[in-house]
Amino acid sequence: MAVDKLNLSGSTNGRGIKVAVKSSIDSGTLLHTGPSVNTSYDEVWLYAMNSGTLTNVKIVIQWGDITNPDDLYEYVMPTGESGLHVITSGLIIRGNSTPLEIRATCDPINVMIIFGYVNRIS
Repeated sequence: MAVDKLNLSGSTNGRGIKVAVKSSIDSGTLLHTGPSVNTSYDEVWLYAMNSGTLTNVKIVIQWGDITNPDDLYEYVMPTGESGLHVITSGLIIRGNSTPLEIRATCDPINVMIIFGYVNRIS
């Protein structure tokens, strides 16, 4: 078994990903696409930062299907400018599953920034 630490696929060189989509009925901002090989697993760690000054900003993580409420993970972000908050702590997405994408939405847009990494287990 090999483990490789990777950037989120939606990130540029490990930088934060600004959430620019408002509604969970939309296809959210892409954070990561899982592996294409069905024997691989991605252990995903996500951290969010509210760069605005508003309190109680809700972020929705779309763990696959945007139409199934069981695949939506909601988190209410406390006061802005309070640092990074753990959003997912090692949740697994299996390779070659359908769908493979992890996306995010928030309201208001452009205040939430997502950081993270993936441990790809193959």
